[in-house]
Amino acid sequence: MVIAVTTGLRRGAVERIGLTMDAPYRIDWDTGVLLTLESKTRQEKIFRLGPNTMKVLRAYMLSLPDGATRLLPDPWDGATRQTWERVRRQAGLPSFTFHKLRNMAASLLRAHSFSDGDAKELLGHADMRTTQRYLGSTSDNLTRAAAFLDGLFGQK
Repeated sequence: MVIAVTTGLRRGAVERIGLTMDAPYRIDWDTGVLLTLESKTRQEKIFRLGPNTMKVLRAYMLSLPDGATRLLPDPWDGATRQTWERVRRQAGLPSFTFHKLRNMAASLLRAHSFSDGDAKELLGHADMRTTQRYLGSTSDNLTRAAAFLDGLFGQK
């Protein structure tokens, strides 16, 4: 889920991420570069994941079963969602969908003075009106935006 917040990717794009070197969509663990296919637009997306995001992902990798070939070994609608729902209820959090992580990314960017255009680019929207529904650029700001979101996972 850290990937969905720091990149704004849809569930299908996160579910595609493989763990083997020959997987077409994967994370390069040495450079932190993520390559995946955006499920709705069918466009390949490349992100440089920040050090805090990579730290969370490396810790998560230790919890995966031996022989896992995907970052999310089960689709969101399977065991992964059941685990999330159990933890969410225990923590007293409201009902939640994976897609709300995209909304969260856009809202956090706006709340921290990033432009709506930056959120539009991060989410991959063609039309600003679509982005406006998510909100509650420049490439330099996208880099800054990604670094900001990554930094959230390094705080204690």
